[in-house]
Amino acid sequence: MNKITFTDSYQNRTRKTKRWLGMLAFCATLFGGQTAFAQIAQSYDFDDETLQGWVNSGDAEFYSTTSGQCGGASGIQLNMYTYEDWWGGGIVYVSPNTLTSPNIGTSDGTEASMSFLYKAVNYGGGTAANADAFEMELQWANSSSGPWTTFYTIDEDNHTPSSDCTTVNLTFTPGTGDLYVRFNSELLDEYEDILIYLDDIQISQGDAPCFPPTGLTATDISLTGATLGWTSDGDEFELEWGVQGFEQGSTDGTIVTGINTNSYELTVTEGGNYDFYVRQICDSGESTWAGPFSFHVFVLGDDCSAPITIDALPYTTTDDTANYSDNPNIEGSPGASGCGTTSSYLNGNDVVYSYTADSDGTIIVNISGVLDYSGIFAYASCDDIGTACIGGAVNGYLGGGTAEFELNVEDSETYYFVISTWASPQTTAYTLEITQLLCANPVSLTATDISTQGATLGWTSDGNDFEVEWGVQDFVQGSTDGTIVTGINSNSYELTVTEGGNYDFWVRQICDTGESNWTGPYSFTIPCLPTTVPYVQDFDSAAVPDMPSCTSVENAGSGNNWVTNSSSSYGFTENHLRYSWNSSNNANSWFYTQGIELEAETTYKVSYDYGGTGTTFPEKLKVAYGDSPSSVSMTTVLADHTNVVNETPTNNEVEFTPTTSGVYYFGFNAYSDADKFYLHLDNISIDVVTDDPCDGITPPEIESPQSLDEGQTLADVVVTAGENLTWYTDEDLTETADTSEALTEGEYTFFVTQTVGDCTSEAVEVVINVTNPCDGITTPEIESPQSLDEGQTLADVVVTEGENLTWYTDEDLTETADTSEALTEGEYTFFVTQTVGDCTSEATEVVITVTLSLSEFDTTQLKVYPNPTNGELNISYTDTINQVEVYNLLGQKVITQNFESNDVSLNVSHLSNGSYILILHANGLKQQVKIVKK
Repeated sequence: MNKITFTDSYQNRTRKTKRWLGMLAFCATLFGGQTAFAQIAQSYDFDDETLQGWVNSGDAEFYSTTSGQCGGASGIQLNMYTYEDWWGGGIVYVSPNTLTSPNIGTSDGTEASMSFLYKAVNYGGGTAANADAFEMELQWANSSSGPWTTFYTIDEDNHTPSSDCTTVNLTFTPGTGDLYVRFNSELLDEYEDILIYLDDIQISQGDAPCFPPTGLTATDISLTGATLGWTSDGDEFELEWGVQGFEQGSTDGTIVTGINTNSYELTVTEGGNYDFYVRQICDSGESTWAGPFSFHVFVLGDDCSAPITIDALPYTTTDDTANYSDNPNIEGSPGASGCGTTSSYLNGNDVVYSYTADSDGTIIVNISGVLDYSGIFAYASCDDIGTACIGGAVNGYLGGGTAEFELNVEDSETYYFVISTWASPQTTAYTLEITQLLCANPVSLTATDISTQGATLGWTSDGNDFEVEWGVQDFVQGSTDGTIVTGINSNSYELTVTEGGNYDFWVRQICDTGESNWTGPYSFTIPCLPTTVPYVQDFDSAAVPDMPSCTSVENAGSGNNWVTNSSSSYGFTENHLRYSWNSSNNANSWFYTQGIELEAETTYKVSYDYGGTGTTFPEKLKVAYGDSPSSVSMTTVLADHTNVVNETPTNNEVEFTPTTSGVYYFGFNAYSDADKFYLHLDNISIDVVTDDPCDGITPPEIESPQSLDEGQTLADVVVTAGENLTWYTDEDLTETADTSEALTEGEYTFFVTQTVGDCTSEAVEVVINVTNPCDGITTPEIESPQSLDEGQTLADVVVTEGENLTWYTDEDLTETADTSEALTEGEYTFFVTQTVGDCTSEATEVVITVTLSLSEFDTTQLKVYPNPTNGELNISYTDTINQVEVYNLLGQKVITQNFESNDVSLNVSHLSNGSYILILHANGLKQQVKIVKK
């Protein structure tokens, strides 16, 4: 550990010189002088996993850590980061932090020294944080409430990014009185997530600080003691030790003086939990005590080197793992195999037992009254602990408080049993019972010499009388579903079956004292007689999670195995094959098809659907075939998918040609890395590749786009080449179009195939633009309103533009008007269309006013001038003019003016240029005149 470096040469003086200086200082004080030695010497190593009196404030906090610290058993760390507030919006800073010391001591106002270790790393990866990611101010004050004075700042100007801890040595001159220091830390970058570590803070004032030791340790622990150690630049120490929790300075501890090195060999008379404190002895006095540091001296059962011995069976004991230590040499998983689990069941306190068998046989090992996540594991040697069990059982979540297993033992061999737990609950009470099974169970069940007719079933036992029960896989032992065979006098049985499939068998020993327990089931597969192509396997016949009949799986590694799954998963529905991740071990599981007869020099095609769960968890799948359902026989690789990241099923097809006729098995190998997710497989098919009789059938040739008139049909489309056409409205060719239906205006997209014999071509896309031939046919132009005399007809209406007119009396154009019928006085509204060829225009609205006595109006005596006019319009008549009205051609009245004169003048200058209808009222008569404003 890096230590603070003082530039004062005081440390290099001889012990004799230091004593002389001490006496000089004493005399100076005695006779009114000022001592030159430090009033302050404080050290904070945080090894007790507390903040040692320092106080947090702010949005982020320092907390104790035993991982990544800069020194000793523990240190403190600060996590500052940002996150996006999805609900409130914006970026939220978990920052800043202020870490304030306790009262360090009384300052005399002279220069003080400060030293500490720190580092800043990125959260998660441990890589060095950027220099501009944060800022840390160091401040002092003579009160915990301030005011505060900044004497140093760590920022991008002086912080060198590193994942290693750096020592900072500083000096500052505080005021007189109580002394406090603090660290002000702030995150500067909204995209950062960093950890800041602090450790070994030392603060002194004066020339000769006497710091307490740091980095307390206890090593070389045995049944009789331990080596106690610490870090210090001193050369004289005192140590106090006692049982854990003793009060330092009381009579409960034992003080050791005159220690001249940084360690002490402690010897105790019994194991257990202990504490120790240590302080430095200086010429100027003593440092404060550092500690307590807790450690555990082994008791019997703490370690495999000193286990609790079981002398004879049956054996029963009740105890608690809290009475033993969490042995650092017994951690993590109980082993990679044979333990009943690979989870971290050795992370709690551990107790070790040993038993030396006095005869061959089987023992039953049981623990009861234990908490969840407790277990007991058996080993053949101490070196195997955490590596490979020979037996084991656990009480998992809601496990009922009991775990039990049977173990075959050999005469004079020693076996070791470890009881432990997960890190939570850490300890558990337990009752351990070990008894001998008088009629030992057969072990090591096997099925060898497997053929299509049967297999040799085997087991290991010292007995000479056995019973076997066998049946289809997952049959209930003891039910009528199994077949029992008795009177077996050897450790094997030749089983004959009539058909292939998946089977189980159980076996028990028959003794003079009774029977052993049934051992099993042991699962094995009798290969089915080979089949022929086409071969299809969709897994729908499987009893989930087992394999379909006549197929098999092999676990060629230490991961998990293929299973069938019936729940929908990433696009795979109904039954399919699925491999689920193993958190510790890579996959190496094979699924094998039934044997399939293949002919040499014939080309076949294997097809299958496969998929994973996305790019976060890439999977791996290999496809191969060989002459037997075993991994060593899968010598011809057909496909190797090294990065399966599709989240929905993907189909793959591979063509291959065997060089030799025979029976072949197809293997699908899940070989994903550990701790991925799901790999899926379904719809396997194998068949001969045949010539397609429909090769050469091309899509029809149809010019696209094409134009049709509204009312035409698809039968009017010009087809360049093609016969027996089918028109579809969708690209998936599921909706056919009616080729006889008249098309309306718009753009259409069709997909067209042709059929030749029994073959249908691919579809060609055809775009049809349907237009209205009547586009451009405008409504007739007729001035409205118009005036007619009573007795005139619609034929007398002045039509500006239009031909083949049809007059309607209603807006819906359902009632035609008789254009030859004489009109009577009144106002009429008509709707008029024109017809050009086969096209009829929209209707225009025309208002006709029919008046009486227009024929009595003497137009020879009427003068309207000037016409056209740009301002005044003069009107004269022989009778008195009573009123003048002016209408625009839309029928809107724009002027009404009353008169009582034969000669009048009308101002139309404000009207827009154009044509207007003037209606003159004179002595009960009306006359219509067209005028033009220019």
